[in-house]
Amino acid sequence: MLTYSGLVAVDARGEPLPAWLEIGDGSLFVYVDDAGATYPLTIDPWVQTAKLTASDGMGARDSFGGSVAVDGDTVVVGAKRGDIGGNTNQGSAYVFVKPGGGWANMTETAKLTASDGVAGDEFGHSVAIDDDTVVVGAVDDDSLRGSAYVFVKPGGGSANLTETAKLTASDGAANDYFGSSVAIDDDALVVGALADESYQGSAYIFVTPGGGWAATTETAKLTASDGAAWDTFGSSVAMSGGTVIVGAYGDDSCQGSAYVFVKPGGGWASGTETAKLTASDGAVDDRFGGSVAISGGTAIVGAGLDNVGANDRQGSAYIFVKPGAGWAAGTETAKLTASDGAVDDRFGGSAAISGGTVIVGAYGDESYEGSAYVYWDEDLTPPTPDPMTWSTVPHAIGPNAVAMTATTATDPSSVEYFFDETSGNPGGSDSGWQDSATYTDTGLTEGTEYAYRVQARDKSPDLNETGLFAVETATPGVVETAATFRVDLTGGVFADGTFAAAAFETGSADVAEWVPVSEPVEAGDVLALDPDHPGAYRLSRTACSPLVAGVVASPPGVLLGVDVLTGAQALLALVGIVPTKVTDEGGPILPGDLLVSSSTSGHAMRWDGGGSPALIGKALEPMSDTRGLILVLLTSH
Repeated sequence: MLTYSGLVAVDARGEPLPAWLEIGDGSLFVYVDDAGATYPLTIDPWVQTAKLTASDGMGARDSFGGSVAVDGDTVVVGAKRGDIGGNTNQGSAYVFVKPGGGWANMTETAKLTASDGVAGDEFGHSVAIDDDTVVVGAVDDDSLRGSAYVFVKPGGGSANLTETAKLTASDGAANDYFGSSVAIDDDALVVGALADESYQGSAYIFVTPGGGWAATTETAKLTASDGAAWDTFGSSVAMSGGTVIVGAYGDDSCQGSAYVFVKPGGGWASGTETAKLTASDGAVDDRFGGSVAISGGTAIVGAGLDNVGANDRQGSAYIFVKPGAGWAAGTETAKLTASDGAVDDRFGGSAAISGGTVIVGAYGDESYEGSAYVYWDEDLTPPTPDPMTWSTVPHAIGPNAVAMTATTATDPSSVEYFFDETSGNPGGSDSGWQDSATYTDTGLTEGTEYAYRVQARDKSPDLNETGLFAVETATPGVVETAATFRVDLTGGVFADGTFAAAAFETGSADVAEWVPVSEPVEAGDVLALDPDHPGAYRLSRTACSPLVAGVVASPPGVLLGVDVLTGAQALLALVGIVPTKVTDEGGPILPGDLLVSSSTSGHAMRWDGGGSPALIGKALEPMSDTRGLILVLLTSH
């Protein structure tokens, strides 16, 4: 555990400023309330890199920064009390895109507003972002009925605009506070309405329509099976893949609870929870559920007013890890507290998680100066197998290239690979650490022997490395210009022109070719055409995509073509039997089920028969876990 307490932010006069930290996209972000501050600011232990401001001079009470979200190089900042024209407290949100030279003092790249905004809407009360899509909550819209607005970045880049779509609840009523919390992941988003039904609360799921976002009501409404007035279900929401977690800090006399919802095989539908999470030591007024976060199979729930020992309202946070059989009602796997906790710290008032890293805010620490605590799973175990082994040893694939594939390694923190060229002969290169288990060394010299070994490591903070596998050598074959048929020194067979035979016997049962890719991929990944990079491929990332092209081979039985592409590339299996990554998003998979892309990047799922997706193939093995790798007969079309 890394404890970061005593976060200090001061302005040029030495005046202290409220500050807090958040995790997003694998990075740690510092936010400072600079109202009335004199620049430059000093943030211990950092010196301010950039100040983000609104070009239209936000007023003293506009609450710029009251909500923030980050994804990659894009930051969204809400200003729920900003005035638009003559409309007081209509609210707005500002988008900031990191410049090519890095973050620097800047005003917004784009300003987002509601096309139908009026005074008092508080647009910007909550914000969330995923890739090119932003969602903004307007909790006071339409007599506090509330709404949420979706903005999709235009093809020409971010620009001032009004919404792509407005989302509302089909059963919305005055004072529901729809939009009190928002979260988005891939093609779905969730909106909390904490005051629905006399503050019992609810949450609404919206899924991108086939033609893209448009004004609509919910795909599904989520409620608690034991809901009651003043539970405030929906006060906090979080989403990861096909799992949603909803906080209800008012449940059971403000002892609080959180509810987990898992997307059914046929897609989101209205219903009650898959599991209810509570604290084993919960007590009245703990406010468990005041903050929630989820990443994969791990959830965190904050209880900012929990009494710890003799310290009233010191606060705590609870970790829940999904059981092997799936989410079920239960209490925590672990409880987190601050080693230096004190009365009124309110540890757990905010929480975030990314992979194995958790950050918990304690905004009341040090007389409300605030602090944040970072935790991670101590992981001292390298990936399996250890030492690393070869799936396919280095072998020539032409006169100037050698290809190789490592055994797919496994580790809870995910894995990356390093291919080490040890001969030192001209042209030979190491791969550097990469996500793909396949590496092709190009630009080599014909007839020269090159030597390689392979290693893997996990992506935990400890970066545990496997042992290096024994060196294997390969010699790119010499091309004889007069030959129409040749066998190189590694046994590779090449033919100039047509090569015919009664039968071919290979070690694998698929046909593949080299294709350019726009992001790291590995064996078993489902690939789709990349609309942002014509001619290239990327991981599939939407359910039932019509752009699916095939699966990354591991390795192929027949390789079409020997020309080596420049830049990143992968072996795309076109037909045959291939190990393929799958998820249970469409329900358990049985032999014979047709598979299509899922909303989990690079994974297939069982097809329910709806729509007109590109079929990946037919499952040859069953899969009942959350995710797995099974043999699939490819029939991509």
